[in-house]
Amino acid sequence: MLFIEAISSSLNYEAPSEASGTSLLSTTDGVMGVTFGGKYSYDNITISAGLNYSQLGDKKVKPTGFPEGSFSDNSITSFGMKVGYNF
Repeated sequence: MLFIEAISSSLNYEAPSEASGTSLLSTTDGVMGVTFGGKYSYDNITISAGLNYSQLGDKKVKPTGFPEGSFSDNSITSFGMKVGYNF
């Protein structure tokens, strides 16, 4: 028998803090997004999946010795899925 075991959602938010910097490891300034997920079971099989969409904040990056890079109007869409079998 197929049934929904769990459904969840969440909002994520990180406030903007610094609109410019020198590190290429930090190319965004804040984020706002939404995540949806669910878990379904059928006999001994479990399927879990989630989807996230996030808008990234704009940032200018100026590494030492390199020209300035501008990261703007970017977004992330990600999907994850897990299939499990219980013995």
